[in-house]
Amino acid sequence: MYHFIFILAAYGDRRNILAWAENPPVRWAGLGIYLAGAVLSVWANLTWVNHLRKETARVQIDPALLFDGPYKFIRHPGLLCLIIYCLGFALAFRSWVGLVLLIPLTVGFIHRIKNMERDFAEQYKQVWPLRRHTSKRLFPFLY
Repeated sequence: MYHFIFILAAYGDRRNILAWAENPPVRWAGLGIYLAGAVLSVWANLTWVNHLRKETARVQIDPALLFDGPYKFIRHPGLLCLIIYCLGFALAFRSWVGLVLLIPLTVGFIHRIKNMERDFAEQYKQVWPLRRHTSKRLFPFLY
């Protein structure tokens, strides 16, 4: 779905299809939002790589939940990055289609998170209740 947002937003902007009037501040804000998503993505990936380097021996045998970096506040930063990317891309390319498709994308991610967290609750019975109460699923301090 996010690929469709990227393609349709860029195509619509180029052809002026389902795009709002030219507004440079909104475009710059979209670029800033997109870059914020990139920073969050790099931070989450670096945290994950550092965890794998430290716990190389036991990652496969006894997997552990991450409580460092962005994982301290958000349980699924990768999905949040995609939402932020799509929002920034839709704003930067002034796309109504991108903004509308962001709704089913977010709903799909929320459904996926519910399934993932059900599996995590079964796999991490000891630490999952603490993890659930100390961080949010997708949006810090909200959800």
